[in-house]
Order: sequence, then structure tokens, then C-alpha cells
Amino acid sequence: MRRGDKPTKPRVGAKSSVARRSLKNEDPRVHDLEKRLAKAVEREAEALKRRQVAVVSIRLGSPVDCLK
Repeated sequence: MRRGDKPTKPRVGAKSSVARRSLKNEDPRVHDLEKRLAKAVEREAEALKRRQVAVVSIRLGSPVDCLK
């Protein structure tokens, strides 16, 4: 590089070269795994909410059934 040249800047917003497949061509196993993952995340969120309610109830001194 000569003394007066500016360094080149990377292009902003350059798209990745990897194209996503359409949903019509997606493997049924992937769809099944995504459904199962969504259900598991939902279950974990519900369990976390129950634990938070139990902790708050204990701190406030009111009894709660923690094993629901």
C-alpha cells in the first residue's frame, strides 16, 4: 500500500453467501425437533415461574405447595 492510500472498509450489510432453504423443503425431522424444543422451553418457563412463586411465598411467610 502506498503512503497516500486509504485502507479499504468492509462493506456494511453484506449478505452471507449461505442461502436458507424454503420451509417446504425442510426435513420433517427438523420440524419435529423444533416442536419438541418449543414444548421443552415452555415447560421450563412454567417450572421457573412456579419456583419463583414458591420462593416469593416463602419469603412472605405464606405456605404454598411447592410440589405442584
